[in-house]
Amino acid sequence: MSLWARVQHLSQSSKQLIFDRYQDKSLPIEIRQHMPEWIENNFLCDEAKKWVPGNEEHDPLIQRLCTEFVDEIERRAQVVSNDHSFLQVKLRSASAYIRNIPPTDLFLRVKDCLNEEIRLHTEETSFETQIKSENGVPNCESVGMSQRVCIMVNHRIGYGAMTENLQSIQTELRLKAKHIETTQEMIFQLSNGGFNKNGIDYESTIRLKLEKLNKEIQANVNHWQECETQCLAYAEAMVVELDGLVQLLVTEFLRRYKWSDWDSDSKTSLDDIQRWYGELIESISQVGNLLRQSLRDSVTLAEQFHLDRALQQQRVQCLLDSLEILYFKLMNETMVVDEQPAQVIKKEIKFNTSVRFLCGEKFIRQHSQPIVTALIINEAQANRLYCKPDDPSEAMKAGCGRIINNVGSKFSDGTSYRFIHQFRNVAISNVRRADKKNESRAMSEKFCLFFFTQLQIGDKPYTVWACSVPFVFIVHVSQKTEGWATIFWDSCFREPNRMPFVVPEEVTWSKMSAALNKWFRNMTSTEWDLTETNIRYLGEKFSRSTEFSEFFVSRKKFCEKDSPSQTSFWEWFYACIELTNRHLKPFWNKGYIIGFINRIRAEETLIQLANPGTFLLRFSDNTLGGISITYVESINDGLKDFKQVSSLLPFTDSDLKMRSLEDRLKDVKIYTSVYHVSQNNENCWTDKETAFASRGDQLSNRRGSNRSVKLNYVPANIIMVISPNGASVPSHVLSPPPSVDCLPATPETDIADDNELYDIILELESKMNASYHRDYEMEDGSTDL
Repeated sequence: MSLWARVQHLSQSSKQLIFDRYQDKSLPIEIRQHMPEWIENNFLCDEAKKWVPGNEEHDPLIQRLCTEFVDEIERRAQVVSNDHSFLQVKLRSASAYIRNIPPTDLFLRVKDCLNEEIRLHTEETSFETQIKSENGVPNCESVGMSQRVCIMVNHRIGYGAMTENLQSIQTELRLKAKHIETTQEMIFQLSNGGFNKNGIDYESTIRLKLEKLNKEIQANVNHWQECETQCLAYAEAMVVELDGLVQLLVTEFLRRYKWSDWDSDSKTSLDDIQRWYGELIESISQVGNLLRQSLRDSVTLAEQFHLDRALQQQRVQCLLDSLEILYFKLMNETMVVDEQPAQVIKKEIKFNTSVRFLCGEKFIRQHSQPIVTALIINEAQANRLYCKPDDPSEAMKAGCGRIINNVGSKFSDGTSYRFIHQFRNVAISNVRRADKKNESRAMSEKFCLFFFTQLQIGDKPYTVWACSVPFVFIVHVSQKTEGWATIFWDSCFREPNRMPFVVPEEVTWSKMSAALNKWFRNMTSTEWDLTETNIRYLGEKFSRSTEFSEFFVSRKKFCEKDSPSQTSFWEWFYACIELTNRHLKPFWNKGYIIGFINRIRAEETLIQLANPGTFLLRFSDNTLGGISITYVESINDGLKDFKQVSSLLPFTDSDLKMRSLEDRLKDVKIYTSVYHVSQNNENCWTDKETAFASRGDQLSNRRGSNRSVKLNYVPANIIMVISPNGASVPSHVLSPPPSVDCLPATPETDIADDNELYDIILELESKMNASYHRDYEMEDGSTDL
């Protein structure tokens, strides 16, 4: 098969690239179409492949070939019949233009166009070979959805080109049929009018012409039937391909999005899915329109030429029915949740959400404009909906709570493909719980938002719907931690395509540790992963053993308290997340906070590896939402210097609101460098001033120096000192005004007697409190404290 014949089987996009290349080189594509074998035999032969323009030996050969090329174009133009006058003119004008092109330039132009044909054919052939298995069925494991949709779009374009060619054949057939009718009428008139010798000769000429036309039209009819059969076979293959793609899209993507059961870490975005969806529904629509047009033309021509095309028409109708089923299947899955609601929703707290129609506004316009409504359904109702997805009527009537602003409004974000309905200022005033008396069980009860609307597809109304992610409803902020425990377990351990909202009751520690790492990153919006030291410590804390291997973590043990006096593992972990979000995020994200390490191991590590002045930051084992500073200092007992490690009483949220962590570290001069561990588990030391650059005293910033000046008050700051006698207790004292002559209470003050330093601190506190009251005293003797 010639190269040009193989090019005809390429996709329409590849053909367009070839056409554009010939146009760029000022070579009419008609030359390539009319003399394909001559061009390939002369320009792609083994001898011509070796020719290099500019070579003294090759230039005469190139010139001779180009001269023969132009002569052949002129010769072909002369033998073209008068019925193709346009082609004749095109070839003559092309030969006149090409004769003025230098031979080497013409040779390079033709070679470039031919190389482009070879490149596109090679790429497309190798790609199609790659995506097909031995039996010719697309291999889903090796081919991505994007590639398969792209190939299908090329097939759709190719099918459109085939139907255009079929329509041109049908048009030519009708014109010849009209010509035969005219000729037959002429013969009839001549027969009735009497003939002389010349008339008889004229009649025989007309009859010969009619006979020739009948032969031509029979050949054209045969050609049309062959082309129609080819188009029909191509369409059948396309419908099979579309059916497979729709099935894959629905089962692997759309139904999971319908239940908001999609992995947030997936590289496939909702925009990707909408693009695939749009290409598939556009292909179904276009192929269906082409088939309907083909069916109408086939019926007309069959009647005109008395052909039996009933079998072909049945095949076309079967394809149309299949496409209609695929269209309805996609339209039923068109709604997905675009913006998810919060997963822990407090009573009457407003939130926003939205749904998207994947088919876009173009296809929605063909049906009635939708009115989207939202209801609350519980787990049992969601289960029944999952079992009967084609009958959502029960869920539409069985809302289990009162939701405010539950009707969406149409919204456009400026893009042509996103058709969104927004729900703004939505609030839930109450829900009907399965067990109202058991509060802990209530916090494990999950609900979801059920969005639905009706679309008129064809003659039948269809209800399209989607469900949000599950959420927990709380009435008091004290229930927030337990609610997030339920959401953590649901989000991290749900199985794909699960029954709503079923989760396993226990998981392995390896799964749990990966989930804790992922959750900490997501909830704090940081990029720092938990280190091996962190994971080891969490395992020890949960198992209450320093020696453990793989074990199972039960949901009950993870979420519930062991005794009234103790907190659950989840409460402690969630408190660490909250503290990091409020005060520690920039330092955690850079890895300067070890965080999850126990006190004994922290002290042992500093004694072994660190110099005096080094400290590390760790979350407290026992204080909920507390962070402690463990540091090493040099001590002299009168005989020798030795290292001693101490830990400060943990700082909680209220402490860090008064003075930030970085400012507290700045207050203590003996702290010089922070010890931390890299993601590769390497020991690192970073200078304190570099790691904890001050963001300013949060309390001072909140009060503001301008306010002090405006009200004629003496400004005061808070600093941190370390208590004497080895007690690891942080004291928060007011620093004196700049004009007060006193000794700053800092650990590095050069005083030998620790008791004397402690007495000075107490005296300073007394003086400053008296001064503070005097400054705020009113004229009537009252104060504004």
